Amino acid sequence: MPRTKKNTAVEEAVKDNTIQEEVMQEEVTQEDREQEEILEQAETEHSKDKAAPKPKTRKKTKIMMEEETTQTTTPARTRKDVINEMVANERTRAARNDKREATLMSWEQLRGAHKDGRIVTGRIFSIETLDNKHVVAVVDMTGFRVIVPIEEMYKNPPLDYSTVVNDAQRVHRERQMLSKLLGGEIPFIITNIDGSPSGDEDGYLIVGSRRQALARIEERNYIRHSRNGAPAITEGSVAEATVVSVGQHAVFANVGGVDTSISTYQLTYRYVDNATNMYTLGDKFNVVIKSIEFDDDGSVKNIVVSGKEAEIEGYQSRIDKIKPNTLTLGIITSVRASKKTPGKTIITLFIDAYKMPAMASYVKIDTMAEPPKTGDRVVFSTYMVTDRGFVMGQILRKA
Repeated sequence: MPRTKKNTAVEEAVKDNTIQEEVMQEEVTQEDREQEEILEQAETEHSKDKAAPKPKTRKKTKIMMEEETTQTTTPARTRKDVINEMVANERTRAARNDKREATLMSWEQLRGAHKDGRIVTGRIFSIETLDNKHVVAVVDMTGFRVIVPIEEMYKNPPLDYSTVVNDAQRVHRERQMLSKLLGGEIPFIITNIDGSPSGDEDGYLIVGSRRQALARIEERNYIRHSRNGAPAITEGSVAEATVVSVGQHAVFANVGGVDTSISTYQLTYRYVDNATNMYTLGDKFNVVIKSIEFDDDGSVKNIVVSGKEAEIEGYQSRIDKIKPNTLTLGIITSVRASKKTPGKTIITLFIDAYKMPAMASYVKIDTMAEPPKTGDRVVFSTYMVTDRGFVMGQILRKA
């Protein structure tokens, strides 16, 4: 019996252990199930997040960051700021309206000048070539571009077209010729207007003619009779010359509507080494009309003028400032052979100190190794002053 009881006790213990292990097994299984359910739920949510499209986020640019910084740092606008902005906007609007009104007014003036055929003036600011073959001067008139073709610039073009080989050379020489007029003011007549001012240079076209304007001015001065029955400009008249272009040895000037070339020898009694150093576009000076040649149609073909002779009157007022037997310095302006006495040389010079011309006949002097030449500075001895304002004397030596 004791053995049986013992066995029974063992069996019960084993049975208890088995039950306990089963309970533990059930607990572990329940825990695993809970963990698995949590894991499955997490995986499901992760799969949904991965499958759903993520909202796009814009990458902040430097400008956006600066705007955000400005928005965060800019203080609130005051009433004074708003008023100042309104005033500034009103001024801008008024200035824009004034500019528009001025443009329209200038445009109407151009249209009126075109309709009436009036002579107007403008300044040449560029030389252009249209279609690679048409050379034009571009003139500014109250802010508008006026095209003056080279054919409408001169009555008698200073370019000798008989020496032109091809179009390329012609264009090159025409551009060179017109370039001397850059910056100068010219008279012209508006011959054509197309389009309207729209703020775009391609929105309109204005064409002018200097040649036609000069014809009008020429007729008024040389052909049309004045109240005393004679034209305003005749041979012997003193007229005003306006420099149109300048070269090294001559200037191209307009005298009463007629273009003419004046050599440095006829320009002035002063010494002129290079005319470009003494004259500029638009300079005005008096000349004496030496001769006028007319065409068969009665228009002026050519004129010869002298600036030197127009200066004489001014010299006559200074006759008493220089006395005989005065030693002074002068610059030789010309050396030429005498037309009356063969072998004799006539020298003209200008005395800067007295602002007067002088003349001397050259006689070989032992102290001078060679005859004086144009541009030389010499010591000059005066022995008489003529009524015409010339100083006569002798060259002693080079200075």
